[in-house]
Amino acid sequence: MNQQHREKTAIKNTSAEKSAEKGAEERTLTRNIVFLLVIASLLLIGQSLFNLANLDDVDQSIITMNHTANRLNEIERTIITPIANIRMLSMESVLAPNKTLIAKSQRQLDARMVELELQLQSWQQRFQTADSDMPGFVEFERIISRWHDYRQALEKTRYYIDKGIRVAAFISISDQERVSYEKLQSALATFASTHITQNDEANVSAQKSTGVAHITLSVTAVIQILILIIILFFVYRMFRNYIRSSQVYESELAGSRDDAQAATLAKSDFLANMSHEIRTPMNAIIGMSYLALQTGLDKKQRNYVSRVHRSAESLLGIINDILDFSKIEAGKLHVEQVDFRLKEVFDNLANLVGLNAEEKGLELLFDFPADFPGDLIGDPLRLSQVLVNLGNNAVKFTEAGEVVVGVKLLQQHDDQVMLQFTVRDTGLGIPLEKQPLLFQSFSQADTSTTREFGGTGLGLAISKHLVELMGGEIWLESEVAKGSSFHFTCSLKLQQGTKPAAVINHRELDALKVLVVDDNASSREIIGSMLSGFGLQIDEASNGEQALSMLEACAADAPYELVIIDWKMPKLDGIATTALIQKNPKLQQLPTVIMVTAYGLEDVSLAASDITVSSFLSKPVTPSSLLDAVLLSKGHELMQDNRAIHRVEELDTAIASLAGGKILLVEDNENNQELALELLRSNGMSVVLANNGEQALALLSTEEFDGVLMDCQMPVMDGYEATRRIRAQAKFKNLPVLAMTANAMVGDREKVLAVGMNDHISKPINIADMLTTMARWIKPKHPAAAVPKKVVKQDVQLPAYPGVNTQAGLEICQGDSVFYSKMLRKFLLREADFEQRFYAALVDDDAQAASRSAHTLKGVAGNIGACDVQQAAAVLELACNALPEQVEDRSAALQSQLAILTDHLNVVLAGLESLREESAPVADGPASTTQKIPELLNRLQELLQDCDTEALELVEQLPELLPAECTEILQQLTEEIANFDFDSALLQLEQLMLHDDSGKLSG
Repeated sequence: MNQQHREKTAIKNTSAEKSAEKGAEERTLTRNIVFLLVIASLLLIGQSLFNLANLDDVDQSIITMNHTANRLNEIERTIITPIANIRMLSMESVLAPNKTLIAKSQRQLDARMVELELQLQSWQQRFQTADSDMPGFVEFERIISRWHDYRQALEKTRYYIDKGIRVAAFISISDQERVSYEKLQSALATFASTHITQNDEANVSAQKSTGVAHITLSVTAVIQILILIIILFFVYRMFRNYIRSSQVYESELAGSRDDAQAATLAKSDFLANMSHEIRTPMNAIIGMSYLALQTGLDKKQRNYVSRVHRSAESLLGIINDILDFSKIEAGKLHVEQVDFRLKEVFDNLANLVGLNAEEKGLELLFDFPADFPGDLIGDPLRLSQVLVNLGNNAVKFTEAGEVVVGVKLLQQHDDQVMLQFTVRDTGLGIPLEKQPLLFQSFSQADTSTTREFGGTGLGLAISKHLVELMGGEIWLESEVAKGSSFHFTCSLKLQQGTKPAAVINHRELDALKVLVVDDNASSREIIGSMLSGFGLQIDEASNGEQALSMLEACAADAPYELVIIDWKMPKLDGIATTALIQKNPKLQQLPTVIMVTAYGLEDVSLAASDITVSSFLSKPVTPSSLLDAVLLSKGHELMQDNRAIHRVEELDTAIASLAGGKILLVEDNENNQELALELLRSNGMSVVLANNGEQALALLSTEEFDGVLMDCQMPVMDGYEATRRIRAQAKFKNLPVLAMTANAMVGDREKVLAVGMNDHISKPINIADMLTTMARWIKPKHPAAAVPKKVVKQDVQLPAYPGVNTQAGLEICQGDSVFYSKMLRKFLLREADFEQRFYAALVDDDAQAASRSAHTLKGVAGNIGACDVQQAAAVLELACNALPEQVEDRSAALQSQLAILTDHLNVVLAGLESLREESAPVADGPASTTQKIPELLNRLQELLQDCDTEALELVEQLPELLPAECTEILQQLTEEIANFDFDSALLQLEQLMLHDDSGKLSG
């Protein structure tokens, strides 16, 4: 046993000795390797310093060569070449055949001599201030001396020329001047040779230093290879065990990586699935509610459905951003700059948050000053998103009390305002140590709140991001068990030129004495503040008993004329209090009652069936809703929001001011021509058409116009060049020229203004914007009575066409579905071969043909509401403009953009295919044609007698039916109808009808 133990011990000792020996060998090897590395490093450092010294010599030599080469070039440019030019000008002045040319040559000669004198002075100053080793100082002094001699010879020749002694001038220039010029050239050559010599010496020095550097670099390379071999061996021995252990680590890391990738994939799948699952029913809600709004609904039903529709649209917009979390993380969320009204944002907030507050028995209040600026420019969706998020959070974490949303003006500078919004609640409150976590993604103050109240913890992080994008900041003030106040600021702009909301007549309401009854102090304060802003006399009561006492106390001297009372109050609620008021014998003059409630209006109206209430108000109360209720209670006319009315009035005023105007329309696309012609003529203007800028200039030279609508991108001559030529003529200095183009970016507007256009009308055409813009600039020389508004006959029931927003297209066509259907048919027929036309444009000699083709499609698609085609065409246009000129295969470079556009275009064309048969002409036989002509003429006569602009559509059917001999009459008839000269058109029609009676039209 002992023997076995001794053997095992011996084995262990032997193994330990071997390990010790192996460790000693490795340590010795390591020391040796380290020593060798130190020696090799010192050698490399020494050789590197030596190489640097040689390379520095090379650099200095190269710098010297560069300096001398640059100096030679500068001498050539500033001295030698000017002297040669002076010599030549001197000879020209001697040989010039007349005094005019002599004077011209002498002026040029004087200028060149002045320039040369300045250069010589500059060079002389440089030599005087330069280092002593700068070559050519002596030689340059010789140049100065030779120049003075040559200048004297020039002056002598000049003297003979001025005296008119041409023979002496010839002798002087060929003798004295020539000799002095040759001496000057010799001095210049000597001066240049000194620099050439220095350049050669520097070149030799550089070659020598470079040779030495090459040798040392070769030696260094050999040493580096040897050191590299040693290092590799050392690394192999030192890290062999490390590599083995790292394999285990890499295996574990790979497992973790796979788990992380699986988690990421799971998150992506979750977001994708949730996006689909949420967006699908949301789209159904939006679509069905929209269809429901198109049906006959009573007022209550329309209110419910419209709230559902607005809420669903807002919710879908928020969901799209939240679910697309990658966009948030990538920082790709952007805020828009659009016109909006703050009142509409608060109305939307009331719809989205009010129901939740009502379900929990909370009061939602708006602290919105009556005189607050409401017409703003910013991003209403993002602003609403932040307010809804904060409002829902406040309702979620508040069990009793109120949620107050307020806004105040912090500062205003010109049209820029800084607003502060506050969402205050009486809820749980947030501990101080938890507050910094609130604005982090997926964080909440307490994880237990997720189980109790729900939520992801993402809302405040998104809100913080959005507030910062709007130029503001967000913060909170909170105390546990007392509630929280979230504040945020944002920078917005004020709309310019908007008509302010109507202001009440204080003389009607100044004497009105109002009692506000509400147990909620915040509600009393807010409603009282709004009423005070209207100029009313306000008193407040906190309960029904106090209200009765105050009414009785003032009954004899100054009775209250109006009581605004809350429904839900302790002890005596609003209905019970109102009943006691209206039965009180002490009140000889009963006040009018307005009932306010934070609950459903139907419930309170049902409960108040036994009392008399002027109107019911739903919380949160806004200044406009409160004012309407007050005015209605006193029998005054409601103060409506005149914004939409003002827009209609503005459009009517614009149409009236443009009636009788003669417009030159410069447009190359047939669809756009037809649309613009229809819109302008139907609104009382006569229009002359030009297909490009060249035709426009020709028409302007022969006719007078009140204004020009100019497309920018056209063949032959575009709108920019045409406008430049128009403005170059003094008689067109005040002629209004308005751009009408599919380019609607800010830079595009600046571009059209730069060439002399007055303003910019973007495509697709917004008829209201177009006419108001035109009216701003165009004043007809021969005004006419405004054309009666055309009663649009909805003769065509429009189906849903894939890829086409028919609602947008109908708005552009002023709701005329017949004309809009005609535009769709023409789009189908004219754009089916766009791809072939675009490929042809790519190889056209005109470099802008392809871009112009995409630009035209962009405008046409926008006019019919084909938004996807419009956007894809805009991308293709930008790609064409950004394409470098040296790209040979342009079609390959644009293939992806064209493919996207073609896909969208094919969807639209396929959807419109059903219109092709409607557009195909019917092959009428002689008998049917004979029968059709009298019907058309009689119908046209009726329309002209009624001054109906539908006559313009009907007359377009005649050219295909009438013989060629009637072309001239028909053209005159069409022009007079287009100019709304219906009396003259009737005379032309009578001539056609005479032809019909004689049988010429049907024979």
